Amino acid sequence: MDSGPQAYGLGRTSGQVDIQQFLKTTPVLVRLLCLKFSIIAYFCISPGSKVWNEEQKQEVCIYSDEKESTCNMGIQFTLLGIVGAIVFLCTEYFMWKSASVKHRRRIIRGGLVAGGIECFLCLMAFFYIFFTWVGTPVAENVSTTNANFAILFIFLDIFAWGYFTLLEYQRLEKGVDPEFMGAFGNEDAAQFNAYAADESEYHGPTQK
Repeated sequence: MDSGPQAYGLGRTSGQVDIQQFLKTTPVLVRLLCLKFSIIAYFCISPGSKVWNEEQKQEVCIYSDEKESTCNMGIQFTLLGIVGAIVFLCTEYFMWKSASVKHRRRIIRGGLVAGGIECFLCLMAFFYIFFTWVGTPVAENVSTTNANFAILFIFLDIFAWGYFTLLEYQRLEKGVDPEFMGAFGNEDAAQFNAYAADESEYHGPTQK
């Protein structure tokens, strides 16, 4: 990846990706962190969220005997976080291989929206599960380790996805250096001119 003029935080590309360099970049590390937290939370809440209830003679959600939706919410939201992190790792890899300004802009905008939604979902899941869990009595012989760790990593996921969203916003604000298109042909230069016109319309007239 060229370290010269950039488009949305990435320089020109030759189409080849240095995996070691790719894995060391901040956007990739943040995506891996989101993936890690979501996986840990999922495997804590998925097998460890059900306990046997002697009175009801069936397995119930450890967070609430009467609300199966509490466990289901945690499982669904953490699974969504896993899928989202994998998708954004793939799109980041695609951006490293593609010099298209249009493609990069669409990916960054999509990441900004999706990251904000995932951050909000993690926040909602944390508060709902946490306050349900606080008011639920648990038998002494029931292990609560997985249940507590699930809540912890859902909480950490809020900050991971929040930072992901912030990075996408910063990359969108950086935009494209005019010199970025200098080494490309007429077709790419025309694409950049169309991009510049679109950005001018999107942000409004420049204030002098």
